[in-house]
Order: sequence, then C-alpha cells, then structure tokens
Amino acid sequence: MPVLHRRASAWYDAHGDPADAIAHALAGEDVEAAARLIELAAPALRRHRQDATLRRWFDALPTEVFVDRPVLAIGLVGSRMVTGDPTGVEPLLQLVEAALADPATAIYVDRDEYERLPAQLAVQRAGLCLLEGDLDGAVAHATRVLELPGTDFAAQQHDEQEHVGDAGSDDRMALGQQAAQYVERDAPAQPGGSAVDQRTALAVAAQAQVLVVEDLGDREAIVQ
Repeated sequence: MPVLHRRASAWYDAHGDPADAIAHALAGEDVEAAARLIELAAPALRRHRQDATLRRWFDALPTEVFVDRPVLAIGLVGSRMVTGDPTGVEPLLQLVEAALADPATAIYVDRDEYERLPAQLAVQRAGLCLLEGDLDGAVAHATRVLELPGTDFAAQQHDEQEHVGDAGSDDRMALGQQAAQYVERDAPAQPGGSAVDQRTALAVAAQAQVLVVEDLGDREAIVQ
C-alpha cells in the first residue's frame, strides 16, 4: 500500500493537485515528498485562509523533519499562532534562527519563502511577545520588520494599490485598517504599562504584520 500511495502522490503532483498529492504522500509515509509538497503549498493555503488544513498537514509530519527545514518550521509556528496557541513555538523559532545563522545547513525548496524568513521570524516573535504581554519586546521585533530590506511601508502601499484585484493585497489592506481602528478605539492598558504603550506596540506590530505577504493568518495574534 505505501508504494501505491507514493505513486498516487507523484501522479497528483504532476497533474497540479497538491492536496491529494500531500494526502497520498503522508499515507505512503513518504516524509521527504510530503515535506516538499507542504512547503510549496503553504503560501497559497494561507492566502485562502485554509489554516485548519495546513495545521493538520504540519501536525502529520514527524518532529525531526522541522529541524533543518526553516521554512517548514516557520510555517508550523504560524499555524499555531493563528489560533493563539504558542505551544512549542519558542524551540521552532530557535531552529529558524539557527538555520539563518548557518544557511549551509538549511533545507528548503521555496527560495522566496526562505528569503522572507528574517521578516517572518520577527513578526512571529512580535506576536509571541504580545501574547506574553511583553510590549517592549513586541515593539522591538515589529520595528525590526520595518527596518528589513524589501519591507518599506510606503513602497508596499504603492504595490498594493497597483494590485487591488489581488485577494492577498486586499486582505493585507483590510488587516491594516482593522488593526488601526482597534488601536485607536479599543486597546486596553496592560498591568505595568500605559494605554499609550499598548497602542504603540499594537500599532507597530500590526503595521509589520501587514508587510509580511504570506503570514495573513496571524491577525488574531496581532489585533486581539
């Protein structure tokens, strides 16, 4: 049966059906193929808000698969953070940091997603800090996103205006508007910090979040 599943996975992959290709790769215990297919499929699933499916696929992979695959690891972080579940997130972020420190050890198939890792890492750390009530940390990590090459806010706004028909751009713009409305109207004060501090942390984190194209799913971690 595993052999048949692997053949089916290869057939579905060749015919442009990643969901069935992944399902058969997992059923056939072809971990390498499943990891490759999930990494390639993940950005589209996030754009279409299929977070439950993505989380199910990530959870089906053995833990050791994520050790040297930083793109998969940050994907698992995002799939947990979108539900406000930080379980196991810190060790995964450390794996990503290790891979960035020593790129020669990293395994990935999507170069664009690999190059986004520094921004994604900072966004997820900002979100984790918000969940933990660490406003200073949230601001520090979110500000880092804004300072990274290729994340100029004005340029991103122009790009989104040029692509108003793109669902991902529309969602990012809506996220930014929702976050801005929240911090203007509803942001509560945290114990030991002022309402101004809270609004600043949320505003900067939300702005950084808008700039990370593939991580649409963690809006709850930013605006809650």
